[in-house]
Amino acid sequence: MEIKLNPFIRISLLTLLIFYVIESPLSISLSFWPDFYQSNNVASPSSAFAVTQDILIIKDNLNHPSGVAVDGIGNIYAADTLNDRIVVFDPTGKLLESIGSKKLASDNNTESDKDKSGELNHPSGVAVDGIGNIYAADTLNDRIVVFDPTGKLLESIGSKKLASDNNTESDKDKSGELN
Repeated sequence: MEIKLNPFIRISLLTLLIFYVIESPLSISLSFWPDFYQSNNVASPSSAFAVTQDILIIKDNLNHPSGVAVDGIGNIYAADTLNDRIVVFDPTGKLLESIGSKKLASDNNTESDKDKSGELNHPSGVAVDGIGNIYAADTLNDRIVVFDPTGKLLESIGSKKLASDNNTESDKDKSGELN
């Protein structure tokens, strides 16, 4: 098995640790800085996520995590890109919940059906606001989705339909909105 450092995730968690530094500057030492590793085993590639000093170890739960956020009580939110979900861990690394687990349903769903779906397709970023709402960049669905703190879909912003500037009159309904 070959293990390689993933520098992009390291940058994300270094940002995360800055929050802890601000809250408790005397409790941080150089040995505290995290190490992230991704195994490159040809038979079964897997991701590993570890923080030193027995603070947090998450292994084989994430598949290409690409975004990290922390809420006011220390819960950690990760955009688990290749598993098409946002995962939430408590400050000790225990999995609390998984939000959105599959890609959008088949193409024969209407756009209004897709807008109501909390399913994700390769989320690449995550943020949490002061009241606990979760914002996810749903990359391959070309939208931002907003969930409440329990994981219920509140809003979907954007869609593939709005990306084209070459719309014709036949692309618009009677009210002038794009179909």
